[in-house]
Amino acid sequence: MRSSWGRAVAAALTVTAIAGCEITSELAGNSRGTRAGTEPVEKAPPPTIKQAKKPKKKPSPAQPVQSAPILPQAAKGPPKPTGPDSKTLVGKNEVELKDFLGPPKAVRNEPPAMVWSYQARECNLDVFLYFDVGQKKFRTLAYRFFPETRVTQVERECLAEIRSARPKTEKKE
Repeated sequence: MRSSWGRAVAAALTVTAIAGCEITSELAGNSRGTRAGTEPVEKAPPPTIKQAKKPKKKPSPAQPVQSAPILPQAAKGPPKPTGPDSKTLVGKNEVELKDFLGPPKAVRNEPPAMVWSYQARECNLDVFLYFDVGQKKFRTLAYRFFPETRVTQVERECLAEIRSARPKTEKKE
């Protein structure tokens, strides 16, 4: 039974292949778009499109030429950041940090770090200082802005506001 079924499938495939070849040879014809055994088909010429002629304008004498107003060019790219870069906090010791930001509003001990907290109207800043054994000083290794942001300009504005609130120290001459 299996062999009769296999023979039937093979016979069906053979008939399909032969019929396909016959149809292909009928359709092949020549390169002018004809079928074998038929006359060439004439193609209709493409429709012609007539364009209306534009009326010619005669230039009127002594007409003032108006030009568009000259506008200032917009700055290309993003605006340049203003204020100090928050990355400048890293590596500062306690004295340098006080000079840069002023005294902290609060100090907390979170071993192994000492955290200095600063406040501004729109943001808060925590600066994490860790003890540098080689220098025997605390140094800034990390900082965090609240609310947290990934926008450098917001961080710069926050730092600028904190710096502007620091007490002014008199320099000795």
